[in-house]
Amino acid sequence: MIIKSYPNINRKPLYNFHTQRHEYRLPVLDPRNWYSVNRNHDLPPYLKNENFHIQSIESLKDNQFDDIICYVLEKKYSEISEDKQTDTFTRIWISPEQGFRFVKFETQEPNKTDGTLINTRVTISHQKFGEIWFPKICTTETSRIDTDGKKHTFHSAIVTKDFKLNHPVPPKTFTVDIPDDAIIQVNDRELSKAEFLQRHKQN
Repeated sequence: MIIKSYPNINRKPLYNFHTQRHEYRLPVLDPRNWYSVNRNHDLPPYLKNENFHIQSIESLKDNQFDDIICYVLEKKYSEISEDKQTDTFTRIWISPEQGFRFVKFETQEPNKTDGTLINTRVTISHQKFGEIWFPKICTTETSRIDTDGKKHTFHSAIVTKDFKLNHPVPPKTFTVDIPDDAIIQVNDRELSKAEFLQRHKQN
């Protein structure tokens, strides 16, 4: 996969607008999520607001099999549904040597439909380009166990082959035709169509 900071100008950008509220979460492997967690929240305020605590220090292997010393932060909580309590957790591995990037993320939570546990593990290998640690390989593994005991595991991976930083973006690239009844949400704030267009310098 080639990562650039702008879409192909020969391809019409895709936009999603909705007339009703809905929860939207980017896929774990989406490159827009590689520097943030949990619905694009930056890592430091997310860890503070969600009461994460350092549990241990571990050594992980990167894609070159070199050791990476990491702080392991954890948050445990319980979810109760249909009179059933399920213990869940989220763990994040952070590397001080790699600009305090998170290099591993693991969460366990119950399926909203039937309550079976779903475990998701994300691992990111970084490579240094100049002074910047940039994600090189990102893999995810999701597993769940059905009520009959059958286990399902899904694997995905993205490899960064090339990328550009601070590349100039042609204004016409992000020209948006917005429906009049669209609900526009930017950083947890709702904007009208006029406010959105003014904020993004569109007429």
